[in-house]
Amino acid sequence: MIKMMKELFTIVGFVALLFSSSATAQGIDRGALLATMCVTCHGPGGQGSKRIPSIDNHSDHELAEYMHGFKEGTERATIMDRHASSYSDEEINLLAKYFYEAKQ
Repeated sequence: MIKMMKELFTIVGFVALLFSSSATAQGIDRGALLATMCVTCHGPGGQGSKRIPSIDNHSDHELAEYMHGFKEGTERATIMDRHASSYSDEEINLLAKYFYEAKQ
C-alpha cells in the first residue's frame, strides 16, 4: 500500500511538473498550479481541518523553512516528507509565496 502511494505521488508530481511548464508559457501562476495538490488536504485558503494543520497563518519564509525541513527529514511528518521530497527548492518557494500571498 505504501509503495503504491509513493508511486501515485511520484506520478502526480511528474504530471504537475509537465503542466506547470506549459502553464507558465500560458501565463498561469505556477505557484497556484503547484498548490492544487496542497488544497486537497489543507483547503483552498490553507486553513486546514481537524487533523490537517493550517498553513494560512505563517509567513512565506516559515512555510518554505517547514517544507525544506520535511524534504530534508529534519521536520517531523506523517506524510509531508513524501510530498516535499517531490518539489524542487524553487517549487517550494513558489508554494510558500502562493499561500502567503493568498491570505493578503
